[in-house]
Amino acid sequence: MPSHPALDPSAAPHAGTAAQGSPPAAPRATYRLQLTPDFGFDAATAIIPTLAALGVSHVYLSPILTARPGSAHGYDIIDHGRINPELGGAEGFRRFSDALLVQGLGLIVDFVPNHMGIGVGENHWWRDVLEWGRDSPYADWFDIDWEPAEPSLYGKILLPVLGDHYGASLERGELTLRHDAEQGGFVVRYYEHAFPIRPHDYGDILRRGMRMERPEDSVLALVVAGADSLRAPIQDTGGVLSRHRTAQVVKRRLAELIADTAEARAVVAAAEAAFNGTPGRPASFDDLDALIERQSYRPAFWRVAAHEINYRRFFEINDLAALRMERGDLFETAHRLLFDLIAEGRVQGVRLDHVDGLWDPQAYVQRLQADARDALVRGVKAGRVQPGPATETTTEPAPPPSPFGPDQPMYVLVEKILAPHERLRAAWPIAGSTGYEALNQILGLFVDPVGEDPLNATYAAVVPGSIPFEAEVRAAKRLVMEESLASEIGVMANRLNRLAKRARATKDYSRMALRAALINVIAHFPVYRTYVSPRPIGEWAGPPQEAPDADAARIDDQDRRDLQWAIGRARKAARTPDLSVYDFLYDVLTGDLAGAGAGHPPDAVLETAMRVQQITGPVMAKAMEDTAFYRYVRLAALNEVGGEPDRFGVSPAAFHHLCQARQEHWPFNLIATATHDHKRGEDARMRLALISECPELWTDRVRRWQDLNHRRLTTLAETRRGPSAKDEYLLYQTLLATWPLEMARTDDTGAPLPPEPEALAAYTERVAAYMLKAAREAKVDTAWTAQDSDYEAALDGFVRAVLSPTLGGAFVADMAAFVARLAPAGAVNALSQTTVKLTMPGVPDLYQGTDLWDFSLVDPDNRRPVDFAGRARSLREGARPPARLDTWRDGHVKQALIAAVLDLRRQAPALFAQGGYVPLETTGAEADRVLAFARTAPETTASTETTTVASPTVAAMVVVVPRLVWPLMGDAARPLPQGWGDTRVMLPDADGWPAGALRSALHAPDTPPHRAAPADGSLSVADLLADFPIAVLVADAR
Repeated sequence: MPSHPALDPSAAPHAGTAAQGSPPAAPRATYRLQLTPDFGFDAATAIIPTLAALGVSHVYLSPILTARPGSAHGYDIIDHGRINPELGGAEGFRRFSDALLVQGLGLIVDFVPNHMGIGVGENHWWRDVLEWGRDSPYADWFDIDWEPAEPSLYGKILLPVLGDHYGASLERGELTLRHDAEQGGFVVRYYEHAFPIRPHDYGDILRRGMRMERPEDSVLALVVAGADSLRAPIQDTGGVLSRHRTAQVVKRRLAELIADTAEARAVVAAAEAAFNGTPGRPASFDDLDALIERQSYRPAFWRVAAHEINYRRFFEINDLAALRMERGDLFETAHRLLFDLIAEGRVQGVRLDHVDGLWDPQAYVQRLQADARDALVRGVKAGRVQPGPATETTTEPAPPPSPFGPDQPMYVLVEKILAPHERLRAAWPIAGSTGYEALNQILGLFVDPVGEDPLNATYAAVVPGSIPFEAEVRAAKRLVMEESLASEIGVMANRLNRLAKRARATKDYSRMALRAALINVIAHFPVYRTYVSPRPIGEWAGPPQEAPDADAARIDDQDRRDLQWAIGRARKAARTPDLSVYDFLYDVLTGDLAGAGAGHPPDAVLETAMRVQQITGPVMAKAMEDTAFYRYVRLAALNEVGGEPDRFGVSPAAFHHLCQARQEHWPFNLIATATHDHKRGEDARMRLALISECPELWTDRVRRWQDLNHRRLTTLAETRRGPSAKDEYLLYQTLLATWPLEMARTDDTGAPLPPEPEALAAYTERVAAYMLKAAREAKVDTAWTAQDSDYEAALDGFVRAVLSPTLGGAFVADMAAFVARLAPAGAVNALSQTTVKLTMPGVPDLYQGTDLWDFSLVDPDNRRPVDFAGRARSLREGARPPARLDTWRDGHVKQALIAAVLDLRRQAPALFAQGGYVPLETTGAEADRVLAFARTAPETTASTETTTVASPTVAAMVVVVPRLVWPLMGDAARPLPQGWGDTRVMLPDADGWPAGALRSALHAPDTPPHRAAPADGSLSVADLLADFPIAVLVADAR
């Protein structure tokens, strides 16, 4: 393994240095940055003062470890022991970290424990596995099935990288034998790929190039002898290590001789020529074919992956291989640098990517927290982390006090998508999730349930043959399991079949019956995965072969209910006369079979159950997020990660209940409204949600657009049209949601102004790229793996024609006018959404660039460069939110709102972290169009940033935001609803509620305060929202 030093400890900040700007123990607000080779640590360092001025407490980074060269996202890690040199490496990170500490900001890093990038040979661990197969010390670190059902793959890894069938690629000369000086050995080259040849075969290769009578006289004789010695049988681990050392000597000596002697170069060249055949002469490739056949891998046509790949992947991505992070040796190696950074006081929080891919997520986070505690203690001893309070019972240095709980020294978030009925596991030592569920709860506030039936009717008329979302998800799951993830399902079916054959009561279940039943059950699975565990709570889950006896199995009530649901629905949908196979599956997936005494080995039962758990999540993700979301587009604003498009709206009462539960159980859960994975920008969703309030107006407009654009459609073979009715409907929603405000201006008479040609052209490219991706993801008219060029050309041509200033002039003008009409109401929604995110229980997260308007689309559109310099200039002006309202189109009103509320969070951290959440009653004609709540500070609170007891500076905060405002907007040109009439917010009538004036946190300090009506303790909404659509009021502590 190559040595990759961590940061130089001597350069890490000493506790005294860190104290000048120590980050708060609990995040108040985070700002997510997507690092790329074009925006690395130095670029991020330059904007730290701006982020500090905005008011966030922590920067939240995309992965920082070494990823594949050129990676635009960082999730394809190839080296856990080194900070990514393309981002600036250790030195760049040190400068960034120091700058954070100077500003008193903390750092949350995104860590990827589930998988690694294996790419084209950059991953040392993977390359070693290819070279040595099961004898590699890293072979057990990857989740490889070395004994698959396909006999030709026994002991091998399928590499689905070829652009054609293996034989065709070989005989065209695309696979060639070469000596690779960089890798230090022989490889099979296939374009950018380099597959290592096992050193055992070097002797045979070199002998083919020796044309002398006495090969033993060759300068390469000792190299050949050394390579031949590697064929000797190995008896133990020591022999494996010895063989690896010998191989390194052989490689090094061969490279030296090639560099130093003409004879060695000639022999290698002749050997390469002997193996590399001549196109048109198939027999000339026999030797190379035989050599490849002896390796621990099999290069194959990329389409073979779906059915025969035998290593677990991240979803269906062949270049991302899953890791077995449950292994202690891998865990220690992969996390060493992370814990070093924690010990150096440079990392204050960790976000865990794709936690559902892990063998045992609870055990993983338990070990993560335990080792983080050890790292913090190391940091205390080294004087780089401030110590916790001393105790009388021990002289051992204590880590800093944690506001998250005694078993959570580190702020840890998990990327976890929850079903609507599902809750995070309370037993996990985490601060919460990354906030997808909060995103959708907030979104639901701005969707009018009254619009559901009219939009259903419109959707049925515009998209004939559409089916309910739940049915789309089931169909998409079956498609995914039969195609892109068929190999993973096959592996699970093989495991179930082997298990069934272990007992006479179940041995008659055939592999095909088990496979069909498993597909049926997963198709009806209501959650991403269950968490059956083979270990007692609190123990580290080790390798499967060490699984304990049956009495150690764990399944909670939530998982059991979900499995009962899935099995019950699958039984009803089954078309087989023998339904007892579902009883068998239930007993396996719950782990009950391990203790049934029916002859099934408990360890095999538990391993099978846990393996199945690791595949249900990818099936759900690919089927729902990446397929059904693009097939079912009734109201595309609802098609968001973690969302349920068939759940139409969230009432204020339901929202209050969710907030109270979050404050009680998960007060530090992240609250996100935009992420690097979102389907639509946060403000795009808010504008699109408006059609739930004006469905008739929307329907009329869609019909008009269909008439205007009908002649742009293309008639394809088999009576198909391009684009499909569904894609056309999605396009209109996409344009409404993301139409740039600078292209939706009107003149003094209200007539739309034509957009600037450059702006329209750039926007057209974005939309065309999005619609192509959407069509391929839907997998109906075209797909990533089965592209229909005719349909794609028709779709692209339609998008470009309707957005052409000449061909689509009438449509462009009408769309611009419609957006101009809805945009002020959409901005009200957006400001309300932002305020709710910043003030509800949890830690608000700002995705990069969303401090101004965010009308982005799915990646890569949502990862475009951000104009941080412009944001910095605007922030320096220091304008209060109401002063920005007249120029709302530039988005600076949103930034001013964020800065004002984050300043309040900075003044009163305990109010948000530990205070209460109180729903406020609204009365009057427009009561349903207002969401109001209060945050109350605890009477006495232990500060989240020190161990001393502090009195609150703010006694309470009142938040009043409008929702469903379309009827109150009229022809307003500004985002300011009117017509509140007698609508009022009722303040609590309870002991401890602060009496007196309520000052605005958004207006200038000299603005007169609001006072509740003496008669009933209420506030007039018309007064609160007279000059700004949002009210955030503060009662100062006395």
